Amino acid sequence: MDDILIREAAPSDMEAMVALWKELMLLHADMDRNFVLIAEAETLFRAYLEKHFSDKDSFAVVACHENALVGYTMAIESERPPVFEKARTALISDMIVTASFRGRGIGSRLVRRVKAWARTLDVDQLEVMAATVNPQAMGFWKKMGARPYLATLVFENDEGEMEKE
Repeated sequence: MDDILIREAAPSDMEAMVALWKELMLLHADMDRNFVLIAEAETLFRAYLEKHFSDKDSFAVVACHENALVGYTMAIESERPPVFEKARTALISDMIVTASFRGRGIGSRLVRRVKAWARTLDVDQLEVMAATVNPQAMGFWKKMGARPYLATLVFENDEGEMEKE
């Protein structure tokens, strides 16, 4: 594990981050068709990353092994409606460690780095977006101490679910 460097992401990491993101999306697409990508997905994700790198409320860290990216985590500061006691939040939107490097503590190190960033913002909580169809991811977040808070449920229009009363 000492051969893994965790550092803040830089724009020069973009292509490797896109490749890792695509790996994650392909994994999830095998589990749930809501993750099936459109043809322009990589181009659109690059544009999203460019915006992320210029946004002062965003943060990303990468895991490197011998100058190759093997994982990353992205987060953004956000706010819930002011009616809630815990209104100031940060959100982990993306997290992946490439398959051949999983189980080596890299994900935990990435999350600890994001937690440290979130503490500097004095947020009330750190939220995570995780694919509920991915049992490995759900187990990881539970092991990290995250608890279920909200669930996104869908009606598939192409299966006539929205037509049912």
